[in-house]
Amino acid sequence: MAGLDVPTNGSEFQRADCAPRSTLGDGAITIADWVQVGRYMTGLDPLTPAGGPTSAVPVSGVLRMQKSPVSGPVRRDQSRQLQVQDAHILEASPARSR
Repeated sequence: MAGLDVPTNGSEFQRADCAPRSTLGDGAITIADWVQVGRYMTGLDPLTPAGGPTSAVPVSGVLRMQKSPVSGPVRRDQSRQLQVQDAHILEASPARSR
């Protein structure tokens, strides 16, 4: 977080910290919150009342641990594997020179 803009009160923090939905926020404003807002805006997820922490929760240690549903805890510096199924790949047209 660059700290260029900070929430002015607990209500503003709760509305910004909206991911994960299951806990109404996790005490950190991250890219996951930005993605969740996009899901609300496009109607992919139903609107949910603000809740969760009213201020940032300190993260212990240098790396924050995330729980992987498949392999257990995953550290952010470890490599990950992504599998894509049923994808449609479109060929981009080459750039035209003028």
